[in-house]
Amino acid sequence: MAVKEHIANGAPCTDARVNALLPKEVLENPILYPAADLLSPLEFGAAATLTDPGRAELMARFKSA
Repeated sequence: MAVKEHIANGAPCTDARVNALLPKEVLENPILYPAADLLSPLEFGAAATLTDPGRAELMARFKSA
């Protein structure tokens, strides 16, 4: 059932058990499953949040409004 839902909805799946049953065309779709090197610049962790002066200034201005 989950496989049919993911195929019908065109959404990526995070469950390895379902991914094992999905067709190869779905798993190789770069829109649904982009390469890891394309995703890494999008990572935004706590370290960047705490150390980015631009973000700190923006948050201070937001809080004072």
